[in-house]
Amino acid sequence: MMMVSDGKLGAYVVESKGGAIACITLSLLCLGTWPALLALLERRGRLPQHTYLDYSITNFSAAIFIAFVFGQIGESTPEAQSFITQLTQIQDNWPSVLFALAGGVGLSIGNLATQYALALLVCLLQKSQPLASPLL
Repeated sequence: MMMVSDGKLGAYVVESKGGAIACITLSLLCLGTWPALLALLERRGRLPQHTYLDYSITNFSAAIFIAFVFGQIGESTPEAQSFITQLTQIQDNWPSVLFALAGGVGLSIGNLATQYALALLVCLLQKSQPLASPLL
């Protein structure tokens, strides 16, 4: 990784394929904990709808926080506009807005599909195991 800086702020840039693969693997590992967390909470009696609602609210709050904090870093120039400047010029940014909305819808549908697939799998696994009789 290489640090790119303009004096005040900096960013890390991955320079090798191995580093990029390591970053992707780490992100997949973190994303893979979401279904396991859902299964654990359901076993403890929490309704899946409440868990998903908490996740959605937290995800939305984090997105707003990150947009307003990191979107305002630095000076707003025509080449690199701040988040607030881009919001005021939304008529010019419709393709980006629609792309972001489609990504959010896709993420939500994927999370809901994972949640209901896990619930169905647990239901099917419980039905397939024979009950042990204490008389036998």
